[in-house]
Amino acid sequence: NATSTVKAKKPAMSAVRILVLEDEPLIAGLLASYLTDRGLRCDVALDVERARELAGGTAYGLMLFDLTMAGETGGLELLREIRRSGGPNAGGKAMAMTGHAVTEGDGELLQAGFRGVVHKPFSMSDMGKLVTEALRS
Repeated sequence: NATSTVKAKKPAMSAVRILVLEDEPLIAGLLASYLTDRGLRCDVALDVERARELAGGTAYGLMLFDLTMAGETGGLELLREIRRSGGPNAGGKAMAMTGHAVTEGDGELLQAGFRGVVHKPFSMSDMGKLVTEALRS
């Protein structure tokens, strides 16, 4: 009496797209390279306007937004705008990245729709684990 187990197929990681909003080109490039090496497809925006444009036309499995952008609207305001838009990412998953060590504002970020907050500096392996968790949740 043999039984077999059928495992549900997970979507191929290469089918998952991630939008990275980060105004530091070095960090953006390293993060995109790391995630791409792990089979994810990454679009990088170095400013809010480009992120807004990409998020308005492409559905993402996850959006990683830097909260503090040099001289412009940050990731929190952009996520609120995306949520109100009714566009392809209105209900999408998002994580915040911040260089601020203070965590008392994390509750506001979670309330706005971020699934987590990554504090800089972070290791790429820690970021990879957090991204994997967010994609599976």
